[in-house]
Amino acid sequence: MLALTAPTGAAAPTVSLEPRLLHVVDGRIVADDRRPLVLGAQPSWSPDGSQFAFARGGGIWLANADGSGTRRLTDGEQPAWAPNGRDIAFVRDGHISILTINGAEKDLAPGDHPAFASDGRIAYDFEGMVYGGTTPLVLGEDPAFSPDGKSLAFVRDGELFVSVASDGSGERQLTTGLGDVTEPAWSPAGTRIAFVSGGTIQALDPAGGLVAPLARGTSPAWANVPVSRELLPDLDQWAPTNVYVAYHGTRRVLAFQSAVANIGQGPVWVEGRRKRTQPTMTAWQLVRRSDGTVHQLPSAGYMRYDVAPTHSHWHFHPFERYELWKPGGKGALARDHKQGFCFGDRHPATRAARPHFRAGDCGLFKPQVLSVQEGTSAGYVDIYPPEYHGQWIDITGIRDGRYVLVHRVNPEFALRERSYTNDEASVLIDLRGGGVRVLKSCPGSANCG
Repeated sequence: MLALTAPTGAAAPTVSLEPRLLHVVDGRIVADDRRPLVLGAQPSWSPDGSQFAFARGGGIWLANADGSGTRRLTDGEQPAWAPNGRDIAFVRDGHISILTINGAEKDLAPGDHPAFASDGRIAYDFEGMVYGGTTPLVLGEDPAFSPDGKSLAFVRDGELFVSVASDGSGERQLTTGLGDVTEPAWSPAGTRIAFVSGGTIQALDPAGGLVAPLARGTSPAWANVPVSRELLPDLDQWAPTNVYVAYHGTRRVLAFQSAVANIGQGPVWVEGRRKRTQPTMTAWQLVRRSDGTVHQLPSAGYMRYDVAPTHSHWHFHPFERYELWKPGGKGALARDHKQGFCFGDRHPATRAARPHFRAGDCGLFKPQVLSVQEGTSAGYVDIYPPEYHGQWIDITGIRDGRYVLVHRVNPEFALRERSYTNDEASVLIDLRGGGVRVLKSCPGSANCG
């Protein structure tokens, strides 16, 4: 059986990169140099070029570099990705906030147009002044740090300026007579600055030279993006099956079988790492690219050593969630107590699927290990039978009637996927004392009413 491995802490393999320009066409479509990608505006590349954030309908969204895997993060506009790849600055109600990978938000300051330097410094404008952190830097707006963080481009009175130093000193005016310049953006090499004027994205060399048009549109975002594509997983949550009522002592529980298939282009592949003094592992998602390199993504998940009589090993959390709702209800009436899973190639969904990950290993009976890898290959299904280590919901005290049993995979978006449209499934049930009847099954929907 072939094991997929990537050396922990090893130098990253060389990845071929190309400069790509995101921009907005007709005020509502984010496009790159090649094609339209998503409906939205105000794009911002992630530091590794694998994703971009954008604004749509009063919210901040994410998409993979090819426009797939869109999902909404929070309310706001003007997203700006931090160089750590885990945080995104955005504007809501005239205030700049920071959103972390775990979904926490922190209010920073009143202002607009947040922009990060490569070392994590943030600039923004407020009432005609560009600030660096809480320090006023220069009169102007729309700040943009150069890739090396040593210079700052900005707009004043509709013209483009650049400072020799990132503290705003040594400013030079780069355009004259335009009067409508907005949204400066540096090229990845730092040799040109793009900006918007007259509905056209233009570029110039800050050291001098002619202005050259790049594209019709607004909101330029320039970055070096991998030429190869990511072979992302796609988790397909199946509707619950084998639903029945059982009794655990005096507790009445609703038991069920859960199954999640990987129908994507690559494996669900995670690595947990910890220091000896830490009880849990920080999880990283490993993604193969089409050129054979492996991309490490920070995950919002973690790994914990869960003890059970037959299979004590390291579980990834959170992976799946089970809830019981009233049809059309506004909140779950009861929830599961199991959210961690051990990935493995247990059940092939197709005859063509070849196993890569050892099923059930996950650091089995090894609480002392400092790192562990586990995964599910494309073409495999993880199936968990009823009452198998948490495959139930405690429904003690729940009245008889009709309910919706909902299963959700990747409920907190801890893992990157090619699509999130099939992460929910449900069944409509009729609960009567010690019995239950499935009335309707709804793959792909949490609203089985």
